[in-house]
Amino acid sequence: PKRPPPPPPPPRPCNGDSWKDPVTKQVYECINGKYLATNSGKCPTSLNNYQGVCVSGQPPKGNWFTQLLLARQQERELSKQVSKLTSNVIPLRSDNVKLESEINKVTGAIRKEVAIAEGLQNIGSNKRNVTANQGGLRSVADKAITKSLHDKQELYKKITHQNNTLSRNIEKNTVTYNTEDQKNYYISQSIDSYEKWNRYIFLVYYFLFVISLYFIYATNSLTLLGKIVVILALFVYPHIIYYIESFLYFSFSYLITLIMNQTYEKEKVKT
Repeated sequence: PKRPPPPPPPPRPCNGDSWKDPVTKQVYECINGKYLATNSGKCPTSLNNYQGVCVSGQPPKGNWFTQLLLARQQERELSKQVSKLTSNVIPLRSDNVKLESEINKVTGAIRKEVAIAEGLQNIGSNKRNVTANQGGLRSVADKAITKSLHDKQELYKKITHQNNTLSRNIEKNTVTYNTEDQKNYYISQSIDSYEKWNRYIFLVYYFLFVISLYFIYATNSLTLLGKIVVILALFVYPHIIYYIESFLYFSFSYLITLIMNQTYEKEKVKT
């Protein structure tokens, strides 16, 4: 059999809509005119995978803006999960209010039935000694009233059990929502700190670049070979600083992860 034709490439540049690869089933979102993967996976043939993000062309080393886009995308995914949990909690609360209203109605009806039963039992106890026929009829009535009262009590127990189950579910979803909200807060803090570090690193790059150009232009004590060595160093040091920056960033991320795990354990013990 003939092989199926290759899937069409995604349009370039993207216009704000998402694109799904028909072969890998990978979904890509349009961010700043480029298709970026919503999660880690294979990229289409027209894009390149760079640290879990699908970008066009070869990304330059030290591209902190691409990493920042990925962090922003993870933050949006967590926000979607938090919104989904919130939408699950709201109907449960509404159902709980409706169920409490029904319980109050049934409780009021049961109280009326109990009052009627007690009144009938008092009347029956006063008239049992009148005739044997009246006593027999009263016995039948007492049994019917007792059975009705028992059925109402069983219904009340069942509704109370359902209400307790819903209350536990609401409490559990609320704890999950608070945990996800706290995760989102810590990730936002780490992103803000990472942006601040990148501004400082950009200033260092710019300063070293200007100093290097001035040194090559102004000095007359270097030979041609010396100037070539300095120019090569000018191309090498951004890579060295990039590795130092990556080490500091991942160390900072690991520290944030440890703090978050300790905080979650404390919250779990409290709840």
